[in-house]
Amino acid sequence: MIPLAARHQHGTHSHVLAFARFSLLETAVCAVNLNEADVFFTIDMSNLRQCFEHTYSDNTVVMVKDWMNENASTEYFFMKEILQSVQQY
Repeated sequence: MIPLAARHQHGTHSHVLAFARFSLLETAVCAVNLNEADVFFTIDMSNLRQCFEHTYSDNTVVMVKDWMNENASTEYFFMKEILQSVQQY
């Protein structure tokens, strides 16, 4: 399990637990909102770099899918884009 930072406009989000489960074939990113209401946040994926840098190149294509939302579209990114970007939820 790899800890990830969930952030909002004022800094780290203290009531969102974010982490990744890593394997060579699949990585699941999970975020749990512990607030009593819906919140918007971003997830900093940079902690995943240590897992991917020796196994994959920056040009590896990554498929991203929200498995909790059956109507969500599948998106594709380069590994470099995922590790340098901030994913918004």
